[in-house]
Amino acid sequence: PPAIMAMFQWSQQANQQICVQFPAGTFMVSACNLGDKYLNFFRMSGAMVNFGYFPATTIVSDGKSEFVFEMNARRVELSNLNFNGNSDKSPNKQGFFHNNCPGGQYFRG
Repeated sequence: PPAIMAMFQWSQQANQQICVQFPAGTFMVSACNLGDKYLNFFRMSGAMVNFGYFPATTIVSDGKSEFVFEMNARRVELSNLNFNGNSDKSPNKQGFFHNNCPGGQYFRG
């Protein structure tokens, strides 16, 4: 997650709504807690999908934490991502995304 955290922190400092953008490929991601600080907007996206076909970005679960991504955001957009929970190899109960915003969230996926 150091690269993910660096991209996230850069986007926050630069006031960019790009947030976290993955290129095409497969990525093994360990727990990534983006903090308890309230965010008005968070976006995480994979590579662009042409003509509405299959996303070219896959996030692979390591199964070692409760969720892969945790945060506190009012508006959330997740797009162009596949999630491989590795449930066929070693069953785990790891979720992909947890938003602990007490006011609820507006979600676009």
